[in-house]
Amino acid sequence: MAAGIGGVHLGVALMALAPSPYTGGDNAVYLALARSLLEGGYRDLFDPAAPVHAQFPPGWPAVLAGALALGVKPWVGIKYLTAAFSALAVGACFLWIHRRRRPRLALGVAGLMAISPGVLALSHSELSEVAFCALTLLALAGWERGRRVVAASLATVAAYLTRTAALPLLVAAAAWLAWRRRWRELAVYAAIVAPPYLAWAWWSWAHGGGYASFLLMKDPYAPDLGRVGAAGLAERVFANLQLYGTTYLPRFLAGSQGGAAVAGAAVLVALAAYGWARRARRAGVAEIFAPLYLVMALLWPATWAGERFILPIFPLLVMYAGDGAVRLGRMAPKLPRAAVPALAGTALALLSLDGALGAARYGSECRSGYAAGDRYACLSPEWKDFFAVAEAAPRMLPDGAVVLSRKPALFHATSGIPGRTYPLDRTPEGLLRAARKAGARYVLLDGIDNMAEQYLTPVLIRRPQAFCVMYSLGPAQATLFGVNAGAERMPDLRGDPGEAEVQTGFRGCGPEFWRGGAAPDPRAGGPAGG
Repeated sequence: MAAGIGGVHLGVALMALAPSPYTGGDNAVYLALARSLLEGGYRDLFDPAAPVHAQFPPGWPAVLAGALALGVKPWVGIKYLTAAFSALAVGACFLWIHRRRRPRLALGVAGLMAISPGVLALSHSELSEVAFCALTLLALAGWERGRRVVAASLATVAAYLTRTAALPLLVAAAAWLAWRRRWRELAVYAAIVAPPYLAWAWWSWAHGGGYASFLLMKDPYAPDLGRVGAAGLAERVFANLQLYGTTYLPRFLAGSQGGAAVAGAAVLVALAAYGWARRARRAGVAEIFAPLYLVMALLWPATWAGERFILPIFPLLVMYAGDGAVRLGRMAPKLPRAAVPALAGTALALLSLDGALGAARYGSECRSGYAAGDRYACLSPEWKDFFAVAEAAPRMLPDGAVVLSRKPALFHATSGIPGRTYPLDRTPEGLLRAARKAGARYVLLDGIDNMAEQYLTPVLIRRPQAFCVMYSLGPAQATLFGVNAGAERMPDLRGDPGEAEVQTGFRGCGPEFWRGGAAPDPRAGGPAGG
């Protein structure tokens, strides 16, 4: 049955699959790490200095490296791989709850997970969260059978090496074994888990990375803002509660943020809280893991909040909600015992089904565009511009070029040209200093979000003589600028203009900026503007 329901989900996931790359950027970081593993290292190949990577553990990059070695091509090939892990997660969900001797609940929860819009959206995202969810559920299934401590321990540490967000799972398993006084099993668990855990902890510490360093930052994208205190953490928890309660969980459940979706999410959480509280009297690993994971998610910087954090906890929420509904049904003597859980399950299924059908229609449209030759079908015009510049860059830029952009890993994955994120600094001094340190002579102005308008536009307007135009797709579209020699010593011609549009005239870049020392013929896709 687990394989069957996983297969059903795989079919639905393939119907919802959109071939265009995920635009968050972490997918491109994973791809760079996978390629580095194939070269015998673990480095950020998209960075011009190729520093040792210490933020993402090597589990998912290792899976991608194996796939690349077997001939899988990004991005569509990786999407199929992610969809397979998504099917594994749904099957593992059924297996876990079934081992709790709740076969009907297992079928209902796994079925709801199979059509959840949030699960479907992540099933082709090329991210580690899907594999992490599958391994977490396999670990929980293993812990339901106390004698399978080796398999459960291996799945637990594999989840941690896929995402360090599995730390609550490591703690929960150890706490449960100690609480139940299973000292022999605890020793086996420690022997399996401790070496890889300590190895990755040492690697992160030795190379100055890891997510823990971001936890207390006010904004992980602006470390200079400092750290949060107790009051700041309380504000963060409240902000995350609002985001997850009114935006992310409704969207995960129903594919929308409408009133019905918000109400459905509220009912789900209320029932889950009741079901967990009743179950906590006979707690297993899952009952310890769930609150620990939720606390971690609520303490995480709000700028990183999103549906990705919901995925591994979603089947637990639905399982506890279903269990709570069953218990409430037993307390209503005038109703059939199955009435309350059936009503709640049907309502949630209808919400999810509408979103799933919408995801399938969207995926079909995107695949049609992709088949017609649009590699970035269904992406916004701004993102299409970003990828268009990245694809054109190798024809224009000389060997050794470095580009400052909003998404350097994605730019590198498309162009093969390394780069860094431009600094969140509105001053010419800040941008040009960062360009010098990176060895970058190029900077990309795009419209994928408001960052370029907020930070690059003021610099370009204040010191226009420091820049030249390499390649432009047109007014108010993506433009690749060159950084002129001596730019740091040039004076500002204007004050900070605010978030104004770039209306200053720029000269075209000279031959020293171009591959081969000459600009390509504009009729062959060369630069526009000047």
